Amino acid sequence: MLHQTPAITSGRETPPNPRNAGMIAAAIYEHAFLAAFTAASDILEIGPLPFGARMIEAELITGDLGAGVTATLVTLSGNEGEANNARVEALSIQSGIAAHNASIRLATANLLAVTPGKVHRGLGLKFSANIAAGGTKTVKLLLKYTF
Repeated sequence: MLHQTPAITSGRETPPNPRNAGMIAAAIYEHAFLAAFTAASDILEIGPLPFGARMIEAELITGDLGAGVTATLVTLSGNEGEANNARVEALSIQSGIAAHNASIRLATANLLAVTPGKVHRGLGLKFSANIAAGGTKTVKLLLKYTF
């Protein structure tokens, strides 16, 4: 099942876009698990990766997701923002990210391996275990990219 954050569903917020080539933009995407994330096969579309963007830095900040839970950052198939449960992982960016009360910087080499796209792409998070609902169960993705 595909879950989506407000960055995707609330008016399809436009991610920051620098005015000049080579400038760095940053976006913060976040989600609180106020409803149960009941299948480890579920994917959370946390935010968009703008067309033409090249990721240069990312940090995953999590709160209270459960001991031993790991996350995988992926790009998603289909159209960014489309609420369609048939959308799946298109490309794994980094797996095995500690996701219980952690702040983990993702490997720059993994981010740079993702080539710029010709359309916006959804960034998704897959988790290694179910996540029960709770106000302290949160995930934030700080993403820095350039064009």
